[in-house]
Amino acid sequence: GFSTILYGTKSFTDKKIVAIRHVVRPNLSAVWNPDFQSGAQNGYKSYIDSQMMIKSYSIYENGIIGRPTGGPQASLNFGFGNNLEIKVRSTKDTANGGVKKVKIIESLNIRSGYNFLADSFNLSTLNIAGNTTILNKIRMNFSTSFDPYSYTLVGPNEVATRYNQFAINDMKKLGHFVQSAVSISTNLNPQAFKKKETDKVNEDELEYINNNLQNYVDFNLPWSLNLNYNLNSRTPVLKEKTVSQSITFQGDIKLTENWKIGVSSGYDITKKDISFTSFDFFRDLHCWQMTFKWYPIQRQMFDFGISVKSSTLKDLKLNRRRSWFDF
Repeated sequence: GFSTILYGTKSFTDKKIVAIRHVVRPNLSAVWNPDFQSGAQNGYKSYIDSQMMIKSYSIYENGIIGRPTGGPQASLNFGFGNNLEIKVRSTKDTANGGVKKVKIIESLNIRSGYNFLADSFNLSTLNIAGNTTILNKIRMNFSTSFDPYSYTLVGPNEVATRYNQFAINDMKKLGHFVQSAVSISTNLNPQAFKKKETDKVNEDELEYINNNLQNYVDFNLPWSLNLNYNLNSRTPVLKEKTVSQSITFQGDIKLTENWKIGVSSGYDITKKDISFTSFDFFRDLHCWQMTFKWYPIQRQMFDFGISVKSSTLKDLKLNRRRSWFDF
């Protein structure tokens, strides 16, 4: 693979905005796989589904090492990573010469690929994803994807069928919208309303923790509350799009130096129903953390686990789960 970093900076004489910096990280990678769909190595068979469409499947689909890649592949995958930040004058931040950095877009990634050996549909789906933080407290993640090819209705049942023609040439648009998702979250606790110096941490580790707040409990805080809003939109081919929305929360309160209790629940706005609810119990075991979750509503079950606190060792854990049908 190949990657590099390009920087672009624009300075201003404005009293408030000092400069804008745009960082682009283009990357290229090549992938080659042999043909597993024909000849002696054929690992695929086909069948006709209820819509009278021919579908292929791998005879190794549920195998230990998974299914082969299918037809021959010689792909060039490409993408662009972006982030955008500005420098503004601040009378409160005297440590950096009265200048403060503000991130507008922390990450914006665009990915696709082109398979030179495919007999049709050479270009992959265009995927766009990104995240940013608003006012240092509200985190936003977003993603969307487009199919670059056109579709038409075939047969008496009007089955949507993809054909080898770019939508931008055939329909004068970027492509068929597949799905998009937006999530907005924030964490409230006593420290969130205080201004203090924070220790420098690994950015990858911090990003993982921010994206998986439900897996981490800070025993130094007397209480905390995580709020999340999720919006998902999906458009079946040549049909009306479907939208789902939900609100979830997770809160905990410190009982003693090493014990915390919490509750997790939410509300499905689309279905107008209470989402999966759990009552949580946490025990601080120095470098380890014990978690017990009880789910009294809907699927009655419990989940017990012991894991290392550090996100770098997140896979080092022991879990035990039992549902009502296990008894």
